[in-house]
Amino acid sequence: MKAYPHRTPTLVLLAALFFVYAPPRAAALPAQKTQEAERHAQRGLQELQRKQWRRAVENYRKAVSADPRHVEANFGLGVAYMNLRQTQDALASFSNVIGLRPNARLKDAYINSGLIFFETQKFKEASDVFGFAEQLGELAPNQYYFAGKS
Repeated sequence: MKAYPHRTPTLVLLAALFFVYAPPRAAALPAQKTQEAERHAQRGLQELQRKQWRRAVENYRKAVSADPRHVEANFGLGVAYMNLRQTQDALASFSNVIGLRPNARLKDAYINSGLIFFETQKFKEASDVFGFAEQLGELAPNQYYFAGKS
């Protein structure tokens, strides 16, 4: 059998290029999950805008299931729960947003948590979270009202 010594470097080079440029299978899964989460979060937002709270919850829960670190899905889930008067679930969702800091919804999560605490007459907790929100920027007049009343 005739040996082809000049092919060995070519095969090694091709193998190396395959491993360098081939997309790893493990990396594709998170991208798919992120896209799935984004798709469900967009549907959830549409349902929120239509005031279809239960449908919004369904979509946001699917989004959070696909990507637990999806800030908008966690925040939207909290808003939907708030509107359904499911305060413990709403607080859990806003707590998830707060745990993912820094993010663009951090102040809003504190404010909504403060509103829930105020509504449930947990004034100390309301005052604390309104204080955290204020550290992130000025509150709206109605938010100062609730902060002051708590």
